[in-house]
Amino acid sequence: MHVDERFQGSPKLKLRTRVLIRFTDGTSRETEESIRFADEITDAEIEAKFRSLCEGGITAERRDRIAEAVLGIEHAADLQILLGLLGPEVVSPL
Repeated sequence: MHVDERFQGSPKLKLRTRVLIRFTDGTSRETEESIRFADEITDAEIEAKFRSLCEGGITAERRDRIAEAVLGIEHAADLQILLGLLGPEVVSPL
């Protein structure tokens, strides 16, 4: 893994991604994209995105329990409950 210092810093300023693909014939293609965030993302927006990404992959009960465990992580005595919820396999959404 190579750390490019241009990609370090506050995530609120810029999200950068660089992809380099090397083909078996020796050629390669590279692209770099940047997204600048105008506003901070709220906890409610993050939770809504999480819930939408879980659709069809895990049960609503498991999704809700994961969300509850993550939202309460600052007060958790340990992470065993969360790790137990994250451990089981999920259904492929594809």
